[in-house]
Amino acid sequence: MTITPATYDFVVYRNGDVRQDVTINVDAVALDLTGYVARLEVRPSLTDATVAAIIDINSTTPTANGSTVSFPDAVNGVLQIFIDDQDMFAFALSKAKSGAHAYVYDLILTAPGGDVDPYLAGSFTVHNGVTR
Repeated sequence: MTITPATYDFVVYRNGDVRQDVTINVDAVALDLTGYVARLEVRPSLTDATVAAIIDINSTTPTANGSTVSFPDAVNGVLQIFIDDQDMFAFALSKAKSGAHAYVYDLILTAPGGDVDPYLAGSFTVHNGVTR
């Protein structure tokens, strides 16, 4: 199946956790995510040639700080993106007047049968925050 990813733009802070529940729908019906594997990567740009992503989380192996993509209600298409504040420090401090950097991300889902499709994509804006 060819999927056009839905767009969701994150606005987050470098000095805090990111926790976002997302419901995946196909043709206005929640997709049963039972048995799916999820992966989310954040990069500086769509054309960035760097092999390693700034953030690379998945549903099979949490980071050392517990960042992961989980399925709290898989049957009803709900997944949760969680990035621990310690992993957020992978983002450089912005020197821009706005105090923010703009990145891009996408969320890829692998179906139990092996099909791999992007279901969510967009910008990932990271503000410096004040408290360190």
